[in-house]
Amino acid sequence: MKPEQVNRAIYVIGIPKDANREEIEDEFGRFCGIIDVGADQKKRVKMYYNDDGTFKGEALIVFLRPESITSALNLMDDQPLRYGGTEKLQIQEADFSYKKEQVGATTAAKLSRADRKTLDLKRAELERARTAWSSDEEAEEVKPTLNKHAKIVIVRNVFTKPELDDDPTLISEIKEELIGTNSAKGREVTSVQVYDLEPEGIVTVKFKEFDHATAFLKQANGRLWEGIEGVSENRYIKAELASDRPKFRKSRGDEAVQSDSD
Repeated sequence: MKPEQVNRAIYVIGIPKDANREEIEDEFGRFCGIIDVGADQKKRVKMYYNDDGTFKGEALIVFLRPESITSALNLMDDQPLRYGGTEKLQIQEADFSYKKEQVGATTAAKLSRADRKTLDLKRAELERARTAWSSDEEAEEVKPTLNKHAKIVIVRNVFTKPELDDDPTLISEIKEELIGTNSAKGREVTSVQVYDLEPEGIVTVKFKEFDHATAFLKQANGRLWEGIEGVSENRYIKAELASDRPKFRKSRGDEAVQSDSD
């Protein structure tokens, strides 16, 4: 009896035409999980091209785990690949016909014993990395949150230094806005830090629950930052989950709205 087939692939359209393979791998790997590798030891990303060799903005991506499809649909569908981008990604689960395309060069059936062993070892290495990232190694599903620091969302381009200089109350207003916006949606914020010395306008928002952090990430990434007088309403912000304790610069006097305990 053949084992039940499990889909691990997505089709994506709306990728910027000037995007390269590395950018696609980085963005989808960061938000969705580990991308599988093929027999050629390369990540299984197939980019589609026009007859003249130009990129169509479409790609097929095969992940190591099927749960990454859910992460892709929840976190990246209907979002631009790059913050501030005008074209949004359209993502759908791939059907099993992608297997016929042999994404990843040589098929396993044609591999030598040594090459097949190398491929198996590489996939085992990826699986160990996935397990190490999980906050609960016994969990059945892969969480987009990878460790305790992934309760923190790093938001960039929220403010500029001149704006802070012109309005001494802006830091407090930013904190209140972020706490209020999330509280209205049932998301509990435990800390907001405004890193006023960072030229990228960085703010971190720490949540009590991982799910609340990923929900805010989806809402914030690539969207317009608005709602505070003195902050430009046509400024796009970029958000990402923290993979480690944030180490940005801020004035000593800028304390968190609430304690930032681990």
